[in-house]
Amino acid sequence: MSALIIIFCLIIGGQCSFHRTPLNAVKRIGDTVVMRCCTNENDDRQCGNLTWMRYKPNSPSEFDAILMLSNVSKYFSDHISLVNSSDGDCDLKIKVKASSDAGRYECRNTSTEEIASAELIVLDSDPECVVKTNDDSYSVTCSVRFVGNWAPEINWSGQGDATIEETASDSPDREIRRTVTLPRTRKIDGKETGITNYRCTVKFTGKGRPDGITATNVPDYKWTSIGFGA
Repeated sequence: MSALIIIFCLIIGGQCSFHRTPLNAVKRIGDTVVMRCCTNENDDRQCGNLTWMRYKPNSPSEFDAILMLSNVSKYFSDHISLVNSSDGDCDLKIKVKASSDAGRYECRNTSTEEIASAELIVLDSDPECVVKTNDDSYSVTCSVRFVGNWAPEINWSGQGDATIEETASDSPDREIRRTVTLPRTRKIDGKETGITNYRCTVKFTGKGRPDGITATNVPDYKWTSIGFGA
């Protein structure tokens, strides 16, 4: 159980009713994710006292009511459904239909006002790299497009004796790009020298975690490019 949920329960002076809570996740369009929420309450009603909301990225005051009174809203029923919906279980199964499915998903127990929440980040596609060749060097730009409040990190790593110049550009449309300039391989005393096996890695880290979510896990996503250089 999330440490934040435990702290919240101590503040209100009671015991937590949640025994299963949602996790932060990264998905591509077309993927499926299950947001889990379950209480210890004995309740024969489907989902019991649990409701689901989705708060839109970058708009903390705007939200969609996904589930109320144990029913998924008709506006989302074409790609969101209930699983394990009995005895206090109320897991949401989301078939990611569009980038608009991203956001903070919040499960609330209306009888205790406890909240469990997690972030869903949606990638338009896997990251991509573009190579541009110059006379004495070439540049490689790797980019990732996403929707959500948790931005990934892009880092370069490799071996070589050349000086690497790296630039970054974070555009408003939530596209992150990292460009590295690599010199062409050259010969010194008959031996080739230069950059070897330079790779771009895209992943999520804890320092990018947004405020307002109780889930503490770092989304399990890592992408690594092919090697560039001699």
